[in-house]
Amino acid sequence: MNALCFLAAIGFGIALAGCSPRQEPSVPDPSTSDAAAADPGRQEAGALEGEWTTVSLTLAGESVDVSGATITFVGGRMIMKDPAGSTTTYRYRVDPTAKPRTLEMTETQDTNAPPRFAIYELEGENLRLGLGGEGKAPAEFGADGSRVFLLHRH
Repeated sequence: MNALCFLAAIGFGIALAGCSPRQEPSVPDPSTSDAAAADPGRQEAGALEGEWTTVSLTLAGESVDVSGATITFVGGRMIMKDPAGSTTTYRYRVDPTAKPRTLEMTETQDTNAPPRFAIYELEGENLRLGLGGEGKAPAEFGADGSRVFLLHRH
């Protein structure tokens, strides 16, 4: 899959970003460790921190080659790097109390763009993202042809 197709898949499936400019992202702050312990969103954002390599991407049930693509969560930002090396940065906010857990994503370049949502499942060094469209998260992974990323932390 070339870089343009990868970015198109990402753009249509998500616009992976975080909270809108009106909200602060769920980001761990070492100076407020007690507050972070009391806030599950901050704890979960901290658990996502790091660089994740894309193991697979499924679009509407079809496997797509994304060898070399990464997603990095750092300081309330999600940085996506496609296989060709182009990067796109988003802001994100997590809700680990939702069933399934959700990510709210807002485009950083177009702050007027409506938020998009994803569901996620974090198990150790593995992360599964089910990317929905504008306004709502998918009910389950792969529902309605949603994109499903499987990622592994470095």
